[in-house]
Amino acid sequence: MQETNGFDHGKTARENMNMRLLLIALSALLIFPSCSRESDKELWRQGKSAYDGKRVDESIRFFQRLVDEFPQSPLVPDALYRLGSIYQTDRNDPRRAAEYYEQIHRLHPESPFASKGLFLGGFLYANALGDTQRARTLYETYLRHYADVDSNITRSIHMELKTLGKSPEEALREVRGETLIQGRKTR
Repeated sequence: MQETNGFDHGKTARENMNMRLLLIALSALLIFPSCSRESDKELWRQGKSAYDGKRVDESIRFFQRLVDEFPQSPLVPDALYRLGSIYQTDRNDPRRAAEYYEQIHRLHPESPFASKGLFLGGFLYANALGDTQRARTLYETYLRHYADVDSNITRSIHMELKTLGKSPEEALREVRGETLIQGRKTR
């Protein structure tokens, strides 16, 4: 069998055509590998669009791909915040939500979402999960790094730290500044 131009002339025309098409497809993949890859902006847009269209699972997939494929993208903090919010409100999974919120500070501490993420993560650990130690850690991290960012959040964190681990009645008394001394209220 003769070979010319790398093709076996003993093979059928159909086999040679298939071989040519395969080589063209492989060449295209090698030459244009990033053409099929979506950009971080496109993944964010698709994630938001899916969420707005009430396709929550699809939204999660797009935002998670953005985080995984573009970890240094400036859109990652927003995607992590949205994932936290989705798991908190749409999936009723406070542990997963808190983990996403916490990741913002760990991966992108300079982001405006980092301070909010620490607060929300701490709040979920304290109030939904009962993990007061983890909540305290996140609240104290917030105070060390972001106390000047938002005075309302800072005030809320100070209040949370005062009442952390207390019963609702004890927390209410703490907030009101009341203490019980020998069965009577004092201020």
